[in-house]
Amino acid sequence: MSTSQPSSTPNDPPPFPSPNPTDSYTQTISTLSLSTLVITPLLLLIPPRKLDLYTYSLTTAFVVAANHQTRTRTGRGILEYVADRRAERNRLAAGGTAEQDGEKVGTQDGGEARPNPGGVKGMIQNMWYGNEGQRWREKRMREEREAAEEGRGTGSVIWGQVKEVWGVRDKDEDEDENENEREESDEGKKGG
Repeated sequence: MSTSQPSSTPNDPPPFPSPNPTDSYTQTISTLSLSTLVITPLLLLIPPRKLDLYTYSLTTAFVVAANHQTRTRTGRGILEYVADRRAERNRLAAGGTAEQDGEKVGTQDGGEARPNPGGVKGMIQNMWYGNEGQRWREKRMREEREAAEEGRGTGSVIWGQVKEVWGVRDKDEDEDENENEREESDEGKKGG
């Protein structure tokens, strides 16, 4: 008697597909990096909150995981983005112009040209610089020189800039404005 085993035909699929080792490795690394992106900030928030080797290693793990996810999704890592930005800044500082880079050039109120790239970079520049032109440093230096000539210190210059940003007014300015308003209202009562 012969035992006959079923013969497999070339069209039959194997009973269990053999997993590709690189696919499972890639999937595992991707899952680990996503988990690391969620878990490490939570671990950093747990007391004791101090800067030590533990904090440094968790921060490093977070950066490595973020770099892996960025490289997986865009094809370029975070460090490559940083290197490209630095190279672009160096090229612009070395004499390249915004027009050569294909960026639009806008003018400010004073007729000064300023690069105005679109997208996120342009939005961030607009938020950071506001309506200031290219010569904002010169303006600040001139204000500092005038303050030094008047005998004010660096602290008062900085305090004045903070007041300017937050819209805080001095008491002297408020008193002058109140007197002007009183005079105008007195004149209105007399004329009416």
